[in-house]
Amino acid sequence: MDLRRSIYLLSTPTLITIIIVSFISEITHITQPIFFALPLLPYAIFITALVLAFIFNNNREFMILVLLCLSYWVISQLMFKENTLLNITQREQLTNYVTFLLPLNFVIFSLTKERGILSRYGQKQLAIVVAQIIIIALLLRFPVSSISTIFNAEYLSILNHRAVYIPQISIISFEFSLLVLASLIIHQPSVRLGGFFASLIFLFLSFLNIDNPDAFILFYTLVGSVLITSIILNSYTLAYHDELTGLASRRALKQYLMSLGPNYTLAMFDVDHFKKVNDTYGHDVGDQVLRKLAGHLRSAPGGAKAYRYGGEEFTLVYNGKTAAEAADYANQLRKQIEQDSFNIRNTDERPKRSAKHKKRTRSKRKKTVPKNLRYTVSIGLAEHQEQHKTPFDTLKKADKALYAAKQKGRNCVVIAKQKN
Repeated sequence: MDLRRSIYLLSTPTLITIIIVSFISEITHITQPIFFALPLLPYAIFITALVLAFIFNNNREFMILVLLCLSYWVISQLMFKENTLLNITQREQLTNYVTFLLPLNFVIFSLTKERGILSRYGQKQLAIVVAQIIIIALLLRFPVSSISTIFNAEYLSILNHRAVYIPQISIISFEFSLLVLASLIIHQPSVRLGGFFASLIFLFLSFLNIDNPDAFILFYTLVGSVLITSIILNSYTLAYHDELTGLASRRALKQYLMSLGPNYTLAMFDVDHFKKVNDTYGHDVGDQVLRKLAGHLRSAPGGAKAYRYGGEEFTLVYNGKTAAEAADYANQLRKQIEQDSFNIRNTDERPKRSAKHKKRTRSKRKKTVPKNLRYTVSIGLAEHQEQHKTPFDTLKKADKALYAAKQKGRNCVVIAKQKN
């Protein structure tokens, strides 16, 4: 768990919200000259976000955006304009249903898996959206008194405020959803969850200002803007970061290498006997080893930048360091990794498998797993030389040094020979 990233994802939208709320009156005053076009702004933002979500095949954002777009249309058309479609009671009921269900949808879709918009999984999610619309329509057509009682009830006196125009149960729904998203961010921080958390805050503020059309529209626009930013940043993260370890990917390494000056050292890391770990304990344990190693590399001594090169190989870039300096830091890191261990469950605790499967894997896997698993790494270092035409020549030298470390007996650091 990356605590700093969690704090950043939670604090950033909160600070932005405080700034916007502090200057909301000035903002609405500025928008007065373009008031005639202001109600159309959220549509432009939501359509842009929907197109991006469809292009990147982000089904979770897509479904939430569909609900947000529909809810904005309903509120803006039926609440702010005179119409004969709904009476006053029905308008109030519609607001209650929308403000109660929308935040819960953020939680629902944040917990679902990303499997594409047009897939069967995406169709099931779309069915959830359609079901909510049908249920709301039926409740407006055939009101249920017990449901009205729930929405009109006062649950906490602290929530009873004359300036708030949404029911207490909707406020509780928002607060519950924000707490769930915050806990998810702390447990597993991600750009997507941070975007959901920030957009839900702005959505909450928009409904708290439902009596002020200008403020309502501005906050709703911010909801869509945050989701657009989240979609773009999430796509960037997928392209330049490794999903398993959270480190920057090989593509990011190539970009960074091209920006380096003449003085740097590259280190190639490889987990010793990693194939044996996978064959003996399973790929889940192998993934744990890679994540643990990534944690060490992320805070490597010497200020090195860490990248996952591929498989069980990693790269550290010591910018401005000689090979001798980098070797000292690499040895410190190697010893830290050697002394590290982590608990893994016994294979006897795993779900039972068929006899055929047991027979096939018996020769490969042990019956028991040690409580503490230790692992080591081999490291190859290469300092950039004048004869290296590109940084990738230096990287090849580091890779050869890594091979030499393996040949030397593993769990050691080898520096590539320099030509005079």
